[in-house]
Amino acid sequence: MENNIRYVEESTKLRDGACGLAWRCVDMAKLFLSGHHPAFELVGGGRKAHQLQLPNPPAK
Repeated sequence: MENNIRYVEESTKLRDGACGLAWRCVDMAKLFLSGHHPAFELVGGGRKAHQLQLPNPPAK
C-alpha cells in the first residue's frame, strides 16, 4: 500500500494526466457558462446507467 501511494505521488504521467483533466474541466465549465454550445442531452455514465445491448440471437 505504501508503495502504491509513493508511486502515485511521484508519477509524472499521472500528474500530467490529472492536470490535463483539470484543464479540460475548466474549459468545459467556461463553455457551459458562456452559453455558446449546441443543445445536447446529458447521459448518465457507468454500466448501471444503461441497459445492456445484446445482438439479436440467430434465427433457428
